[in-house]
Amino acid sequence: MDQNTNLKHNDSGLEIIIEAAEQFERECFLEGIRRGRFSVEEIQKMTGKVNIFRVLMEAEGMRLASLSEQFLNDYAKDESNCFETGERLFRRLLSAISASRKEFKLTCPIIRQRLPENSGHSEQPVSLPARVRSVLSTKPINMGLFGIKSHDDAVQELYESLKSFFAAVILNLSLCHRVLRDERMIMSDAERCKAIYDNCVRKVMSTAWEIKRSMEGVSVVPVSELFERKRAARSNLDFFRNNYHKYTKGQFIMALVVEMMQNGYSQGLTDEEMLLWPNNPDKVMQVREAIGLLDSMERLKGNKDKWDSRIIVYFLKWCGVGECNEKRLYEHYLCPEYKKRGGRLTPVGWNAIYTERNNLRKQKSSEDSWANIFEDLFQNAKSKRSQSDENNSLLSVVNI
Repeated sequence: MDQNTNLKHNDSGLEIIIEAAEQFERECFLEGIRRGRFSVEEIQKMTGKVNIFRVLMEAEGMRLASLSEQFLNDYAKDESNCFETGERLFRRLLSAISASRKEFKLTCPIIRQRLPENSGHSEQPVSLPARVRSVLSTKPINMGLFGIKSHDDAVQELYESLKSFFAAVILNLSLCHRVLRDERMIMSDAERCKAIYDNCVRKVMSTAWEIKRSMEGVSVVPVSELFERKRAARSNLDFFRNNYHKYTKGQFIMALVVEMMQNGYSQGLTDEEMLLWPNNPDKVMQVREAIGLLDSMERLKGNKDKWDSRIIVYFLKWCGVGECNEKRLYEHYLCPEYKKRGGRLTPVGWNAIYTERNNLRKQKSSEDSWANIFEDLFQNAKSKRSQSDENNSLLSVVNI
């Protein structure tokens, strides 16, 4: 029989290593040493190599633990489409796994020749993985008369090193096997795929400014394959399930930005509005209306015909863009939009807004209530505007 160390890059390949490592026993090890007739120097070299790869395996195990937590909760994946999940996990463990391949191979019986195909013999040698043929994972027929303590210290050290290494192999590859299993379970659950998709969308949209800024000057919006698939899917749930872990993170981010731009332009939104409120055109319309009503809010007017900073703090919280984006909202959207609409009052500087926000916090004012306060002001202003419009309509009828 020939021996080989090739493995399929999927969970069947993982299972071969796990099963072989689980069968590693002291008797098997001693039988391998006896058959190999290794010198003390050779055993010491093997011990050094095994220790190096054990450290690599343990370090990779920590990275895999971190990977497994995030990997399943990411709708997209890092590698290109030509790599499946099993391939990815094997690539992460390649250097560490290579130690087990070498050590198993060292304890395989060497067959130097194969029977020629035209020899007339019905039984032909079959190529099997080294892990299957190695005495490290096969119960020896002849049990030794003496235990491991009768051997040289180098043999005992090699045994302990291999024992620790294979324990790390089992731990890490079992984790990989679980990731593959959990990935299949997620792919079969459309609702869970949707939840993961929605969560990743929120994360991407929090950085939409930077992404959109990198696309400034692009006159034609590119069409994303993922965006087209979403439009062509029989249902949203089919889309979420069928495209989980099918695209890279770069492709996923671009698809979301393209979708945001397509939807925004079709509804008459500006670039700034799309970045501030991605996929939320209803909020944009509310904010536009609120800006148009600012002058009718009596509490907005502060000293010297300037805005009252506190009301603006409430307004920014009500807009719901997140504190990290409020400065941009104020300087790049609210102030220019208010001026464009012919607002009568003078906006204050950002430092005044920042200071007022800190003062409110020192007073232990509930931030959750800030948006509610502005919502009340907004609704009152709308009511006054509606009443005023009705009165004007009645006056027009009377004049006629």
